[in-house]
Order: sequence, then C-alpha cells, then structure tokens
Amino acid sequence: EIKFEPTVMCEHIDTKVTFRASQ
Repeated sequence: EIKFEPTVMCEHIDTKVTFRASQ
C-alpha cells in the first residue's frame, strides 16, 4: 500500500520551487 504524506509532498514541492528560484 503506497501512502503519500501531505508533508512530504509539500517538502518536495518546496524543494522544487527553491531549486528553480536559485537557478
């Protein structure tokens, strides 16, 4: 059973945004 934690998803998106912003 695969379960996605909202916090993990938020962190993943936040990392993505930070990565793009630092480019």
